[in-house]
Parts: sequence; C-alpha cells; structure tokens
Amino acid sequence: QSSFDSWFQELAADAFALHLTGPAIFFSLSEFFQLLGGDYGLSCTHPANDLRRKILFDELQKGEAN
Repeated sequence: QSSFDSWFQELAADAFALHLTGPAIFFSLSEFFQLLGGDYGLSCTHPANDLRRKILFDELQKGEAN
C-alpha cells in the first residue's frame, strides 16, 4: 500500500468522523494530537497533524457558510 493510499484512508476517516460528529471531531482530534506529544505526526501512514486539522477546520467553515 502506498503512502498516498494510507493518507487518503486517514483523510477519508476524518471526513467520515466530521460527517458523524460535526465540530466535535476537530476538537477531539486536536486534543488527541496534543496528548501524543504535539509532534508533526507526519509518516508514511499518516498525513501531518496540522494538515488534518486545517482540512477539518476548512470544512467546518464551509458548513457555517451554508
């Protein structure tokens, strides 16, 4: 499995969680990242934590505009 596939699966899981829980996923995922030590989180299997938070935050802002 390529890094892109793994990243896509993680981002898809984030999108699904956003659909199910709304803003709660943004705050809980941010807190989870902080508990992990606040590092970048970037790896072959996971996109960077900041990227994941930014995508979730941008999607939440789009929802407010609708």
